[in-house]
Amino acid sequence: MVVYAFDVDETLEVSNGPVQLFDLVKLREYGHIVGLCGNWAMVTRHCPDWHHICSFVGPCGIGRTISCASCGSTFRRMTM
Repeated sequence: MVVYAFDVDETLEVSNGPVQLFDLVKLREYGHIVGLCGNWAMVTRHCPDWHHICSFVGPCGIGRTISCASCGSTFRRMTM
């Protein structure tokens, strides 16, 4: 299991990025944890079922390193 934290702006399709939400769904199906770091409001506005795809959103007042370090798993920050 790997924890994937995707930046939103210009990374995910909802904000002109190359990564489709379908790709996040596939990662979940493979048993990984998928979350959003950054402009998560863009995803929640455009994808009503975002909570079925993403296990977490952040950072919400805390740094990315701190929020992801608490997961206790391998962390890969995905930016393009």
